[in-house]
Amino acid sequence: FEAYNTLGATALVLYLYLVGNRDEYTFAFSPSAIHRATGMPESTCRDQFKVLENKGYLVPKHEKSNIYDFFEIPKDKKTAETAGVF
Repeated sequence: FEAYNTLGATALVLYLYLVGNRDEYTFAFSPSAIHRATGMPESTCRDQFKVLENKGYLVPKHEKSNIYDFFEIPKDKKTAETAGVF
């Protein structure tokens, strides 16, 4: 899959954590919960969130939004609203 070929090891861990959730699953981003589940340090989790966002796996629902949609296949750097989610 594309994520395996395009992400570093720590970003891939966060990707796999997110992809393991069921469709339509929503949660508040919690580096401490992700740390407990994966062992990834919280600061690394925050950094890798940005990597996933920059690569198009996490896309804000609206411009300047703090609500994101997760995509198994990356989208270009648009909002989810214009990326065909709605």
